[in-house]
Amino acid sequence: MEDANVESGEVDNIGNTVKFLLDCKENGEVLGKQVPPSIYMVPSVIRDLSPTCFNPKVVSIGPLHRHDEHLQGFEIQKQTYLHNWLRRLGTVPKQTLRTCVEKVIQSIETIKECYGRSVTYNDLELAKMMVIDGCFILEFIQNESEKSSGCNMMITPLIVYDLLLIENQIPFFVLKIIFDCTIVASGRMHINSSFTQHISVLLGYYKVFESNSVVPNVSLDSTTDHLLHFVHKYYQPVEPMPSVFVEANPKGHTAVELHRAGMKFKPNEDENWAMALKLELPSSFFFHGSQFSQPFPRFHGYNGLRLGCQ
Repeated sequence: MEDANVESGEVDNIGNTVKFLLDCKENGEVLGKQVPPSIYMVPSVIRDLSPTCFNPKVVSIGPLHRHDEHLQGFEIQKQTYLHNWLRRLGTVPKQTLRTCVEKVIQSIETIKECYGRSVTYNDLELAKMMVIDGCFILEFIQNESEKSSGCNMMITPLIVYDLLLIENQIPFFVLKIIFDCTIVASGRMHINSSFTQHISVLLGYYKVFESNSVVPNVSLDSTTDHLLHFVHKYYQPVEPMPSVFVEANPKGHTAVELHRAGMKFKPNEDENWAMALKLELPSSFFFHGSQFSQPFPRFHGYNGLRLGCQ
């Protein structure tokens, strides 16, 4: 009798284990269908290399840094931007804001997915955040396009680069919703004419290279995740680049070694792609007479954000 009870207990344990594994399988199927988050906290293995590099200095955008103590002072300033943006429209603010909130609420599940559903705010709190931050960004851009003194000129550059942090984003389609519910709905399209032109004002600040002759690649479609992604797309080639087979482990040489061997370096200005590289080799085997052209970068604390985080 005792042996029978033991066997029965083992069967129950096996059954529970199988049920647990089946639940894991079902959860895995659901997770497998989800789109990876496009706005997220940088992994610690990267953040630890430069802990302050990924934190906003002045303004919090979206939910991930909303409670950072040093950013709370600017939350009040956002209300001024909200007021000024709505004042441009000549419409009834209450109705405009209601439309914005309703449109954002309709997309709230998609918004949560952009953050990997890691946000702890309820739907209305998140919608309020999206509307305020969206209006702030649009009004800030408008101020910059008009060269007006919307805020202290000492912090304007900091805000510009806060808007480029991967952890400090709202979904790009939310910005489009706010733009459509405000400027487009009001009929005042003379303000930077279109959403594309409005957002493109920021590109004047995000110059990784000294050359200004590059034709921007600023196609705004449903695949643009956020402002940082928008800037990354700006530096992609206009035309697809042909793939070239590269040896798995090629022997590399430093720029100093190549220069000593006779290779010359100069800035490259390509009208189709800001990051284009060009190598010109002489007919002889030696490096003398060869030339390597590359973009001339600007170096400062935000280059890592521009080129490495998306």
